[in-house]
Amino acid sequence: MSHRKSIICCGEENVLRHISRILGGQFIVHGLRTPAQALARLQKEADCHAFVTDQAVAGSGLGALKAARELRPDVRRVMLTEYGDLTSIIGGLHSGIIQHLVQLPIRDVELLAAVCTVLPQSAAANHSFA
Repeated sequence: MSHRKSIICCGEENVLRHISRILGGQFIVHGLRTPAQALARLQKEADCHAFVTDQAVAGSGLGALKAARELRPDVRRVMLTEYGDLTSIIGGLHSGIIQHLVQLPIRDVELLAAVCTVLPQSAAANHSFA
């Protein structure tokens, strides 16, 4: 059996199910409802590839990504957004807190591209983007 990296996601139940459906074949997906739960899991997860959060989660999606960067700067950070404060999103992109922005509703290919853009070439070749 091949080793799969994990993805930690934080958001509403329907979004978590959708992310799990899209990424579950390639990654171990840990869907959590609150930023505190997701960050606690990030501290424990040795082989985490990406931290994905909705901007509208309880508290602040941007705050969760900032905390994720402080805990694990090597982990890919993806923000999901349907609406929101453009100033904070742009600030998050410029500061490197947000590495990729995915607009809701999630398009499968866009989420796959956001998560896989930093995989080594050989691993990225094993993912289908169609």
